[in-house]
Amino acid sequence: MSLFAKLYPIGKDIVIQVTKGQIGSKGPRTTTNIALPGRYLVFMPYAGQCGISRKIENPAERKRLKKILGNLTIPEGMGVIVRTAGEGKKLRYFVRDLHILLQTWDEIQHNIDRADEPTCIYNEPDIIERTARDFLTEDIDRVLVDNEDNYQIMLNTIDKISPRSKSKISLFSENIPIFE
Repeated sequence: MSLFAKLYPIGKDIVIQVTKGQIGSKGPRTTTNIALPGRYLVFMPYAGQCGISRKIENPAERKRLKKILGNLTIPEGMGVIVRTAGEGKKLRYFVRDLHILLQTWDEIQHNIDRADEPTCIYNEPDIIERTARDFLTEDIDRVLVDNEDNYQIMLNTIDKISPRSKSKISLFSENIPIFE
């Protein structure tokens, strides 16, 4: 019997993450190595180790980030990776990001506990939420949103990750297309 068959016998419930959707007749790519990206961290609830993006090459910065990782309260058996967006950031940014990711994981755990059949327990944030999470940095002065629903989604997302940045979001309500 293979190791895989021993770990995952027929009928055993497992949690997987779809890492790439189905293309043509080829099924989706999946993994049991769950990874939830945040703004500055990638949270890995089953990893048990921490790391720093390979794209951060400066030895002094890597050392500083390792020290920050040592100051984070990461639950036993869980891990994080510092994303390149975390380069130069202070501890408080990582603390807030980890807090949000742990809340998300609690919601996922709740959905897992409630599920009694194969089901989707979590969906990655949509393009609006990912834009707010990944691209609304200190360098951005203003974001115009031309749809009321999307504007509200953006405000709600930013309220969680960076409440001070809410003032940068504006609803574009002119009668001309936004790109004219």
